[in-house]
Amino acid sequence: MSARNRSVTEGGGLVFMGRLAWLIVTILLLTNFISGMRPRYAELSIPCAAATCPYYALHPREAALLAEAGVSLRAYAGFHLLAEIILAGALTVLAFIIFWRGPRTWSSVLLAMTLSLFGLNFMVETDGVGFLTRNAISPWDRWFGGFGGLMFVYLLYLVPDGRFVPTRARYLLLVLTAMVALDPLLVAPADSSGFSVPLYAVFIVCLVTGVAAQVYRFRYVSSPRQRQQTKWILLGLTILVACMIFYALAYELFLLPPGPARLTLYTIVYTGLLSLLLVFPFTVVFSILQYRLWDVDLVINRALVYTMLTLVLAAVYFGSVILFQRITIRVTGTDSDLAVVFSTLLIAALFSPVRRRVQDSIDRRFFRRKYDAQRALTGFAQLTRSQVDLDEMHAALLDVVEHTVQPESVSLWLKEQT
Repeated sequence: MSARNRSVTEGGGLVFMGRLAWLIVTILLLTNFISGMRPRYAELSIPCAAATCPYYALHPREAALLAEAGVSLRAYAGFHLLAEIILAGALTVLAFIIFWRGPRTWSSVLLAMTLSLFGLNFMVETDGVGFLTRNAISPWDRWFGGFGGLMFVYLLYLVPDGRFVPTRARYLLLVLTAMVALDPLLVAPADSSGFSVPLYAVFIVCLVTGVAAQVYRFRYVSSPRQRQQTKWILLGLTILVACMIFYALAYELFLLPPGPARLTLYTIVYTGLLSLLLVFPFTVVFSILQYRLWDVDLVINRALVYTMLTLVLAAVYFGSVILFQRITIRVTGTDSDLAVVFSTLLIAALFSPVRRRVQDSIDRRFFRRKYDAQRALTGFAQLTRSQVDLDEMHAALLDVVEHTVQPESVSLWLKEQT
């Protein structure tokens, strides 16, 4: 292996510095995100009729339409905050897994950094009211957001082996890098948390060409094993790029006026967009589990279980709160906290059975060998309680060893009684 190849594929001093930078940036952004949760909820709970409003804040006319549908502004604010927590949590957990158990390469550092910047800054708004931006220090927010998008573009051109494909793409990325670095200082858009139109235009061009570069790499450069490992990641990247382009056009560049159309964009369309954004981390997880992209099965198993468990229980909790609130209002005529109490008790009762069901489903789908081994051991344990025939016990023991360990050959030796 040449020195050039080793520098790309193996860990070294620069890779260590990159991992350290990821750790510092992630801790900083996570602290900022958590500190912004309460003020973010507060600003979405109040109608805004000013010329410049927080992202997704509703006009009084839209708040009235929401109230007619039986949804309060507090529920709307909680929905948006929960959605951002789910997105940020899923991407940050995956970034931590890659940081902790992934290979010590530039590709894994870049992927972990991209996921953290995406989940905690670029695709959420809660960070915009955290401690970094609470005193109108807007360049910080725009730098972090800009570099989150920049890392993703680099990811498109470098994954999976850390080399630019095509090599001339680096010049386009140098232009984008310079624009991201200078945009917060030279351009002051009306909304100080946004970016300039030229930067958005170049960013969209880089996204489209980045997907084209991944397709080119997949067809003409990658080895058969790399194609097998990255085909699902390519699908996730393509969906994510499409979502980002739609987000830039619909939520940043061509804003709708307050009204039913914008309310639909902020609720129903936003929910669908969030679901599609989560496709990318799950395609990475699927590639790791199905095609052994990296050897992190146990960690991925637990992360997948508790991510799905959180999504299911969150949906049940908020659904039950809304249902119980409507029941109590209809019965008593007043809004009571009993709905929250009943929903909390319901979640506490459902936690263990839902966790077991989710664990069982994931083991059957992605960890079939482990699932079959557990079933074989359970069956053998039950057999030993009732079986008295020694020959049948020998046969059952050999069978369970063959199913769980899967050796090339198996034999049983018993010491004779003396």
